[in-house]
Amino acid sequence: MRPYSNKLSDEYLNEEEMLTYSLKDLLGLRGSRHHDPRIRKRYRIFYTVMPFPVLDLQRRYIMQLHCMDENMQISKITVFPHRDGDVRSILCEARQQFRFSENGTNILRLLCIGHVLHRPRVYYVFRDDLSVAELLAKINSSNHAEKKFQLQARVEEVPEEELIVGDGECLLPVAHFDKLLQDPSSTFGVPFFVKVIDGESFEGVSERIRRKLGVSEQDFSKAGISTVVGNVFQYKLAIIVNNCVRGYPDKQSAVSLNELAQTHLSGLPDKAYYVTETVTAPWLGLDHTDKARGTGGTHTIERAIVIRN
Repeated sequence: MRPYSNKLSDEYLNEEEMLTYSLKDLLGLRGSRHHDPRIRKRYRIFYTVMPFPVLDLQRRYIMQLHCMDENMQISKITVFPHRDGDVRSILCEARQQFRFSENGTNILRLLCIGHVLHRPRVYYVFRDDLSVAELLAKINSSNHAEKKFQLQARVEEVPEEELIVGDGECLLPVAHFDKLLQDPSSTFGVPFFVKVIDGESFEGVSERIRRKLGVSEQDFSKAGISTVVGNVFQYKLAIIVNNCVRGYPDKQSAVSLNELAQTHLSGLPDKAYYVTETVTAPWLGLDHTDKARGTGGTHTIERAIVIRN
């Protein structure tokens, strides 16, 4: 056992050591020094109950995932996929902790979520046969302090209408943004996918988004698609290309996959699963006010009031 250190240790005890080691052994306080000042110090021990034999840890990765439930609430879990596993093994581990919806499909998928300066976007679905090592290498290569772009993995239950994505269909990213900030890339909230069909009206797309957000028809009618400038609607649906608003389609406008789905996931095995340049890929933006803006520790330009007695 190495000497006590304030740094977190990546070592662990085997079964024999668990039966013989005492707390003093763990803290490195055994020895010839009878008056070590650390003996009277109060210590706090953190531990994790492993779902498998601790000796098996050498053959597994430790991976933290984000989980999105049916109400779009985000939580975090830790999984331990085998080092020779793939995305399927990650999802198998995640099933043990994931909260499935009551009438859901019970089928999980793993999404790639990107953050540019803490601005969330959903980009693509990881292939089931992608190895865990490749996935972690891709995520870890982006998550450095000097880089503005970071990737995360998110587990979610596949909605029934998205189980099959055939020809003329695709999953298109949707994100929230506020036009008042004059920058569509300033996204907020929880990004997600919506299924779109080539040639359908944007009214059908709007209805799928309404159901995903859990908004009533009455409330969402105020948030409907509109091209009127300065209207009183709470939400508007916009097409974003290269982080610029290409336009606000009306309800009868038709979806064109030639424009929207060039780089996104399609349901057939012979089609692309990855975007080549995630920042410039087309996506749908929900234009509305961010109610959380100005809170959460952000600074304002108001001057402080000084009271002099």
